[in-house]
Amino acid sequence: MARTLTPGKRAEILSAATDVFARKAFHEVRADEIAAEAGVGKGTLYRYFPTKDDLFYAAVLAGFDEMDQALDELRERGEDPATALASVAREAIRIFWSRPSFNMVLHRDARRFRARERELRLRREALVRFVRETISRGESSGVFRPVDPRIATEMFLGMVRAAILHRSASDSPAVLVRALTDAFVGGIGRRKEAS
Repeated sequence: MARTLTPGKRAEILSAATDVFARKAFHEVRADEIAAEAGVGKGTLYRYFPTKDDLFYAAVLAGFDEMDQALDELRERGEDPATALASVAREAIRIFWSRPSFNMVLHRDARRFRARERELRLRREALVRFVRETISRGESSGVFRPVDPRIATEMFLGMVRAAILHRSASDSPAVLVRALTDAFVGGIGRRKEAS
């Protein structure tokens, strides 16, 4: 008799996989290592995730799901545009701080995930839409100067990604959030006219 798959066990395996993938390069991670970290047998691991690619990709998507929940909370808070961008940066860095390898693997091994590209793009789109709407709102309220919201959004998200990937051991999330939002908002903020 087959055991029932449960959301709780799946979440435990995903959490363990995220930790292992954060410590090692994708090609160095072994299934038995993830199973041991999750406290399950390899058979259980394979019932939930038939391949290492499936497990890695599910862990990436779980990060975007967590980001979606954070965006829902940010929408409810209704912060001013500059504060909202700082909050997006803070949440993205919090969520992906322990997952810097995910971005590297997704870009380095793009062929491996091409079949799943649409799903990843859909998950990322919620984040892109929120940032774009925030930038547009800042422009229309006069806080930001006129910019192309699409390009500005990708630049902002690129800065967040760079902060995660290229941080030094002495950096803290708070310092990185402040540095990147100061640079970005300072760059698109409406300049005061000289008197």
